[in-house]
Amino acid sequence: MLKRRLFAAMTAACMATFTMPVYAETVSVPESAATAVRAEAESVQGTVVTAASTATTTATVPQTTEPAARKTDFRGILGHYSGGYSFFEGGKPDYGKLELALHLEDQWGSFGHMIGSFSIGSGKHANCYTIDASEVDPDTPGTYYLYVDTVAGAESDFDSFEEIPQIGLTHGPIHVTMEAHRTSFMITVLKKHTELRIACGTGNENNEYVRPVTDSGIADFFTVYNLWEDNDSAAYTFSDPSVAEIVDKNMDVNGCNQILRVNCLKEGETTLTVTAADGRTASCLIRVLSRGNYYTEPAFTTTTAVETAVYTEATTKTTVTDEQGRFRDAEGNIIIEHNGTTMILNPGTANDDLTADWGNADCNDGVDVADVVLVARYAVADAEADISEQGKRNADVTHDGNVNEKDASRILMYIAKKISLEELAK
Repeated sequence: MLKRRLFAAMTAACMATFTMPVYAETVSVPESAATAVRAEAESVQGTVVTAASTATTTATVPQTTEPAARKTDFRGILGHYSGGYSFFEGGKPDYGKLELALHLEDQWGSFGHMIGSFSIGSGKHANCYTIDASEVDPDTPGTYYLYVDTVAGAESDFDSFEEIPQIGLTHGPIHVTMEAHRTSFMITVLKKHTELRIACGTGNENNEYVRPVTDSGIADFFTVYNLWEDNDSAAYTFSDPSVAEIVDKNMDVNGCNQILRVNCLKEGETTLTVTAADGRTASCLIRVLSRGNYYTEPAFTTTTAVETAVYTEATTKTTVTDEQGRFRDAEGNIIIEHNGTTMILNPGTANDDLTADWGNADCNDGVDVADVVLVARYAVADAEADISEQGKRNADVTHDGNVNEKDASRILMYIAKKISLEELAK
């Protein structure tokens, strides 16, 4: 009985004079009760316990904290996520745009679970891979391979947004130990053309263009090809600035060409000239017609059939079609719809080429993606891009005498059914 009273008195005295650790619940004990407990303790042991000077004494009860989330261990490799990357010869490649994907080991021991990706440029998990670009020659057009090797034994933390019960994967942080693996990216070095020129759709061999007076603030788009400079470095002039003006200009995503928005202010002629910072120059003649005359007057008549067809208004329309599906009249003229008006495309012009199978660059049984790939490879001077003279004729769907990336783009539009065969042949 004496020991029990002593234990109770000592416990009450300790609670009245000490504060427990943080994260505790506070309990108030009246001083009168604390004094009585101390007196009891003194009567038992003869020990003096110093009383607190405050009116009340506090005691605390420790609370349990939540443990940190536990990371689950996995084995993984890094594979390619983005398909490839291209840049122009002589440029500095930005491999930071390439994206890697994390693949986790599945229940069968292969790495079949792709759970997320990240760009090399982000700097994430840089200890887990190395880059081998030794085969890439940035100064020579062509196709190369860049390799990314996963470092065996390297470790890193990732966030999982997938749930794969078969391997115990849930949402949250995971810890991954890497296995050795090599993946590759296709790197294309494009040929950098430097011939400066201005174009707006299709003109003639003298780089002359017929445009209507701008209506309702809708500007015409002219392209300055192969500028390769900053947006504001080139200087532009009009021989007659009252006929047309530039209202905006922007470089394309490759930093190669500049797109101009030109307002045609009134009828007349003016020559637009661009002077690059390095001294290169180019110019084009713009003939501005009223909107009514634009659809009835012929374009510039050329002495040789290069790009521009001569249109005259048709009075009849035949139902006879040629082997390319185009309407023709009794004299062999091609009948087309031109801006809502039935027109005749006079024989002998550049686009009236019945020997061409438009788009069929590899001269096989039809136009498909293989033709686009062949033209694109030829455009970047790929030595292995074997294309015959007939194939070049078929591939020149922009009808400018050259086979380049613009032809590849136009053939692709035909395959995607964005344009018709008749439009491809124009």
